[in-house]
Amino acid sequence: MKINKNVLLNTTAFIVGAGCAIGAAVVTSKIAAIALVIFATIALTILIVRAIKAVVNHCKQKQTSSEQIQTLTIETVTIEKIVSLEKEGYHSFKNTTFAGENNKNNIDFVNVFPEQGLAYIADGTGHAVNEIKYNLFSKFWPQFDEEIKKLPSCANFDEWQKAVEQLILKESSKFESQVASNSSLIITQLLQGDDGKCYLFYYAIGDSDLFCLHQDDMWTELTYHVERPIKENNKPTQRSGNFGGNCTGSHKVSGLIEVKPGDKIIALTDGATVNDCMDEEDLKGIFKNSGTPEELLDQLWNRLQKEVENGKIDSNNRKKSDDVSAFIMVVPNN
Repeated sequence: MKINKNVLLNTTAFIVGAGCAIGAAVVTSKIAAIALVIFATIALTILIVRAIKAVVNHCKQKQTSSEQIQTLTIETVTIEKIVSLEKEGYHSFKNTTFAGENNKNNIDFVNVFPEQGLAYIADGTGHAVNEIKYNLFSKFWPQFDEEIKKLPSCANFDEWQKAVEQLILKESSKFESQVASNSSLIITQLLQGDDGKCYLFYYAIGDSDLFCLHQDDMWTELTYHVERPIKENNKPTQRSGNFGGNCTGSHKVSGLIEVKPGDKIIALTDGATVNDCMDEEDLKGIFKNSGTPEELLDQLWNRLQKEVENGKIDSNNRKKSDDVSAFIMVVPNN
């Protein structure tokens, strides 16, 4: 039988303390009695301290359990309404750091639908592609825009996720047949719960990144827990993107977080960090600055141009430059 260490120590302290107290009562020697009283006091003090610690630990465990329950039940929030974006509360852009032939044939795509609090970003495979492939991408995404705007009203996160998955499966089949390629894809939407709080719902496939910069400067990477394959040199590789066919084998992640007025929702394709030109601290340093979403994305682009100038991004090398797309949504006050 396994004996609990804490029980054993507490029991020992109690026995020693009680024994010393009884001994002090019966001994005739004054010195011996005083010594036993001292020992009894020490033993009982240890017992009291340990008892207090046990109570404190129990309260902490109870609090942790409550937090875990809250985390697990957050997805059951009932959706009350869509949170529309304010006029200057969002912006998106796409460009490329590649300066070679066909550099205008950018196949990243991004769009924001402010009235629906809805946005998506996609990183098509390759960049500076030939005219044929570029035209195929260019025809598909406007069609996708029309379909994503038809997302139905949902009662909760589970329904929202199912609606998004149905959209993705339907459109990815078209994508594979029409474009014969693949892409990463992130879909986000701001929705208000029946508790009056605002939530960001998100669904991600592939290696583009989604962040939330909170008003208290806390930086949350919402796609961090997507498993990244490891190379032989133990350096993490990019997450694979596979929006196409039935999306089998894709790295997917979905969830929701509570957001508050002024929080910035930021999505980027991996062209923003191509060739390790910037890390998360660099990105956070840009987006925590004051300014409109348009001004902040201008700062991002200016930083990328500086990385071209200092040689971290080789604009004449396809492998060391890339197309880049991004969007920012600022959680409104309403």
